[in-house]
Amino acid sequence: MDVSRRNFLKSTATSGLGALAPVSLGGTSKLLAASYNSNDDVLAAFRIFRHGLASGDPLPDAVILWTRITTSQPGEQTVRYQVADDPAFEHIILDDWTITNADRDYTVKVDVFLPESNQTYYYRFQHQGVWSMIGRTKTAPTNENQVRLAVVSCSSVWSGYMHAYERIAERNDLDLVIHCGDYIYDFADEDELVFPSRHQNEMQVPSNLTAIRQRYAYYRLDPFLRRAHQQHPFSIIWDNHDLGIRSQPADAMRAYHEWTPTRSPHPADQRYIYRHLPFGTLADIFLLDTRSIGRNTSIGNTQDASILGDEQFRWLCQQLKTSQANWKIIGNQVLMAPFQVFGRPLSKSLWDGYPEDRNRLLAFIKEEAIENVVVVSGDAHMSFAAELESDSDSVAVEFLPTSVSRGNIDEEIKGFFGKIAGSAAQKLLPALNPHIKYTENTENGYGIVDLNPGRARAEFWYTPILRRSSEQTLAKAMECPSGAAKWRSGQTSNASQGAQKLAAPEELSWFIKSQSYGGDKGMPFDDERDIAELASIQTLMLRSGARIDCLAFELNDGSRLEHGGRGGSESSLNLETDELIQSVEIYTQKKSGSARVFYLNFITNYGRSFEGGKPEGQYHRFDVPDGWQIVGFHGRSGKELDQVGFILRRRV
Repeated sequence: MDVSRRNFLKSTATSGLGALAPVSLGGTSKLLAASYNSNDDVLAAFRIFRHGLASGDPLPDAVILWTRITTSQPGEQTVRYQVADDPAFEHIILDDWTITNADRDYTVKVDVFLPESNQTYYYRFQHQGVWSMIGRTKTAPTNENQVRLAVVSCSSVWSGYMHAYERIAERNDLDLVIHCGDYIYDFADEDELVFPSRHQNEMQVPSNLTAIRQRYAYYRLDPFLRRAHQQHPFSIIWDNHDLGIRSQPADAMRAYHEWTPTRSPHPADQRYIYRHLPFGTLADIFLLDTRSIGRNTSIGNTQDASILGDEQFRWLCQQLKTSQANWKIIGNQVLMAPFQVFGRPLSKSLWDGYPEDRNRLLAFIKEEAIENVVVVSGDAHMSFAAELESDSDSVAVEFLPTSVSRGNIDEEIKGFFGKIAGSAAQKLLPALNPHIKYTENTENGYGIVDLNPGRARAEFWYTPILRRSSEQTLAKAMECPSGAAKWRSGQTSNASQGAQKLAAPEELSWFIKSQSYGGDKGMPFDDERDIAELASIQTLMLRSGARIDCLAFELNDGSRLEHGGRGGSESSLNLETDELIQSVEIYTQKKSGSARVFYLNFITNYGRSFEGGKPEGQYHRFDVPDGWQIVGFHGRSGKELDQVGFILRRRV
C-alpha cells in the first residue's frame, strides 16, 4: 500500500523591525524616492504595480523581466521598461515598450537581451506615466570560479511567515533562486491556518482560469515574496499544488506561464517547462518536470512506469552527456533518493514510485562516467542530504532543503507527540536509509548551493514561521568534493559568501507596520490584506477587564475586524471625520511564561483618550510619525490579546 507523506507524518516580544524601520529612506532608498514627488505618486504606483516585479531564467546574454499592471481600462495597454547598470538609472542601456491585455491577465513578460554576462542590472516599468519599484537581476556567468544558488520549495502563504524569502532578499551575493515547486498552493490546509483569509474563496481549490490567476495575485501581495523577486532572478518549476485546479489542468499551466518569469521552452505548447540554463564553465542547470509531462507513461515498450517520460529522459541524458561544465545541477520537484522503512517506500509519488526510471538515469550517469551531478529537490517538507547510488556506487548527490513555510512533522502531529515523533524519525530514517547522510524533520527555511571548481557546498538555513523574526540559523553544511559523488560534513561556523552586489532600492510602501508589543502566544493576525487602500478607522472597540480581551474596529467602508475573545466588558469610541489616532500607550505583563497586553490607551489628535484594561506591568508608547495614520493592527491573539502592533498608511 502506498503510504503518503501526510499519512506517515500525521497521527516575540517584538517584530524585530524596529519602531518603524520602513519609514526611513536611507541609502539606495533615496534613489527610488526621487521618482515620486508626492503620496499621490506612491499611491498610483501601489495601485498599478501592486503585484511587484520579477526576473527569471537568466542566460549569459538575456533575462526574462516580468510585472503586472492593475487597470480598469479596456483593450491593449502599453507598458514601458528600462534596464540600467546602476540603480539610479544614470546609465540606461535599454529603453523599450511592450503591450499587454486581458487575454494575458495584464501580465507583462519580456525576454530582454543584455550586453554582458555575469553582470548585475536594474530594471523598472512605467504605465500611464507612473514608475514601478526598481528590480535587480543578473545575467548568467560564462567563465567564473563561483556560482551561488538559493533553493526553495513548498511556500504556503497561509501556514506562517515566509521568512525564508525575506532572508533570501537580504542576500546580495546570489546568482539565482531555484524554486522546486509548490510556489503556490491550490488550497489552505485546515491544520495549518496561521494566516487564514477572511474570504473563503481565497483558500479553496480554484475552479477556473480566473480563480487560479487570482491565487497568483493573492500570493504576490506577500511582502517577503515580492522583495525576494525584486532582488534576485528566479527559475521556477511547477509541482502538484501549482497544478491543482477543479477545471482543466491547462488553465493552471497557462496561469503559471503568465504569472512567473519563466522562459517557456516551447511557447506554443505550455505543457513543457523542462529546460537548460547554461552557467558557464562552472555549472549547467537542468530544470525538470517530474509532475506532469511524462509521469505514469511507460518506459519504452515495457510495463514499467516513468516519472520523466521517454522524451524528457532522452533530453536529460543528452544534456548531461554533452555538458562541458564542471557541475551539473538538476532541479527536480520530488525526492530522488530512496526513502523507505524496512524496504517499503514511504510514498510512491516520489522517485520511489518509479524505481526503473531512477535506476536507468543513475546507471546512465555511471556508464557515461558523468561527474559532479547535484540534484536539488523539493516537496518533502523535510531536509535531506543523500547520495544517489547505482549498483552500490554513489554516482551523484541530492540536496533537499525543507519547505519555506508548509508544515512538517511538528506542525502536522502537533505538540509534545510531534516532537517525540520528529526526534524518533530523525534517528530512525537515516538508520534505515544509510545513503541519507543528513535529515531534519521539524524546521522550515531554505538552502544555499555554493559552487567552485573544487567542491559543491550545500547549506541548510532554518527560519521560524510561527512568529515574526529576523532570525536564521545555519544548521548544517555538507560538501561534495569535485569527482567524489559523496557528501561530507562541512563547517557551519563560517557560512559561504560570494561577491556582493548593490541591492535594488527599497520599495516605497503604501502600508507599513510598526514593531509589536506583547508575547508569543496566540495565533498571528495581520489586517493589511483586508484594508482598502484609502481606508480610515471610524470606530474603535475594546473588550477588557484586568487585561485586553478583544480589540476590534470598523473602517469607513463598513468592514469590521476583531482580534481576541469574548470576555470582559465592551466599550467603543467613534472617531470624527478628521480625527486620527496620534499615539498609543501600552502596558504588557508576563503571565504563565508569556507576556500579554494588559492595557491600551488610544490618544487622538482631538486630545481624546480611549482606554481599556489595567495599566500594570511594562510601559510602552507608540507615536504615529508625521504623514502616517493607523488603519489596522497586527499581532497575536487567542481568547485574549497577546501581542499588538500597528499598520499605518500614508496620509492623503
